[in-house]
Amino acid sequence: MDGARRGGRTGSRAHTHALSFFLSFNPQNDRIAHICAAEGVTLAPGAMGALARVSGGDLRKAITTLQSASCLAAGAPVTPATLDDVSGAVPDAPIQAIMAACAHGKAWADLTGAVGDAVAEGWPALGLLLGLQAAVVGAPGLPPAARAGACSALAAADRALADGADESVQLVAAAAAVRVAVRAAEVMVE
Repeated sequence: MDGARRGGRTGSRAHTHALSFFLSFNPQNDRIAHICAAEGVTLAPGAMGALARVSGGDLRKAITTLQSASCLAAGAPVTPATLDDVSGAVPDAPIQAIMAACAHGKAWADLTGAVGDAVAEGWPALGLLLGLQAAVVGAPGLPPAARAGACSALAAADRALADGADESVQLVAAAAAVRVAVRAAEVMVE
């Protein structure tokens, strides 16, 4: 007999956590604002949204990240850049540069240059792949087949990285697949 018929819980804690991403960040924001007021921490404009983004809706992670960012800020307002630095999250700029090279780059060198710049800045390959995935999924007007093809290439690059492949090669290959998908669909990615 399943849990629904017994009147018990259905699903696991993992399922609840996986769905927490889709919940509103307002309760988390309210709690973070309360903590900031109690601890005398000032958030710069956009920092609350950045904190919600880097924590993925996990309040404990948000509090820990805020604590570290507050120490790093040393009394100054905590900025979105500080939160990105503390969390290790890849900011939007390198992802946007790669996506712009995919959509608007005139030569292969534009794409490899954008990927090379992101790698040279020290951003983790997995973070770049996740950022590219979010950009592809959120690209307006990209047909589902093109989106699926790009995400499949990103997943293959992730698997290759887990198996020990070279980061730069995998990122360029994944970005090339995104480029093919975006250009085939003639979508202007911003």
